[in-house]
Amino acid sequence: MEVQLEIAEEAVKVFVAALQCLAQVGKEFSIECEPTARRLTLRALNDSRSASGQFVLDKTFFSESQGCSVTLEGVNITSKEILKARFNGRTPFLKCKVFAKSCCNVFRSLKHVQSVQLVLLVDQEELEHADASQENASQSEIFEVDLDCIELRWQLRCDFDITKTHHMKVQSCQILRAVFDKNACPNRWRTRCHHLSSLLAHIHHSNEVSVTCSATHVKFESYFPSITDGKPQLQTETAVESTDFSEYILQPMSNSIDSQLIFCIKEIRALLAFCKSSDVLEVSFFYSASGSPVLWMAESTSMARFSIELTLSTIAAFLPASQALCEEEVRLDSTNNVPTSQEPLFSSQENPRYLTHSKRPRVD
Repeated sequence: MEVQLEIAEEAVKVFVAALQCLAQVGKEFSIECEPTARRLTLRALNDSRSASGQFVLDKTFFSESQGCSVTLEGVNITSKEILKARFNGRTPFLKCKVFAKSCCNVFRSLKHVQSVQLVLLVDQEELEHADASQENASQSEIFEVDLDCIELRWQLRCDFDITKTHHMKVQSCQILRAVFDKNACPNRWRTRCHHLSSLLAHIHHSNEVSVTCSATHVKFESYFPSITDGKPQLQTETAVESTDFSEYILQPMSNSIDSQLIFCIKEIRALLAFCKSSDVLEVSFFYSASGSPVLWMAESTSMARFSIELTLSTIAAFLPASQALCEEEVRLDSTNNVPTSQEPLFSSQENPRYLTHSKRPRVD
């Protein structure tokens, strides 16, 4: 079985930018393809499972002339009904895992590339194994057929009728996805990508960023987990009013507590770099409470539909809202009057939280 996906020249830049973004999340890509829906999904997961990335390509992303073609046992399948009939009414689902660095090396230069064809190959042995597994299961138990690819092939059509072909050996994998229901999320805001980039541009020499959300403003500051090593640390803080966001919905846990979210900044910079390369204007942010995972999402507004999501784990920390309101006064008074042995004005509790994963749900 062979599935071919054609990426036009105007979409190659977006596709490569997504690969580079996900490469900042994990060392391996999980590639999933649903031929009947002409949908391709790329996922990345870091080693500690504290960050997960997902890039979804809709059928409108691929070339209209070629699109998605399926060849099964030497016969070109023209409709999804015929393809599902081959698997007794079930939906075939191709998957594999490949190293992120290998995929990025294929697209080191795009100067003369006109189009890219991605080919996923499944051998006859895997098809026979899928047929045998269907016979042992009832119709109500299985709605999809998982097929492990044996090879991934990239064909780059370049100027002067030059075609570059890259063959990649792949590994079988179990599909994992971050469990995050953004529709049920009580807190969210949306802003322009260049606006968020300007806020984070002032934070240097810090691997993590602290985001404090209140009813009136959002504060970004550099975060250092330990300041007892004797090294001087540059603490940077920027704040923006909530009215400057395109959308701002906040439901605080109580009247006296503000939400402070601490997570890694490397993945956020990678997301903003992708948005700049793919001309995505806005990025959305979803969260429930301190210590729970957060979701960053960006999607296209053009005819070629695609979306990218980053789910990050956070460290729990709580700040009294009264301190946020009189932050300047507290800082000035503490310089002259507060003894070094005095307890801090608020207590923070750091509990590392990790993402919850599950197998990919069925898509009707």
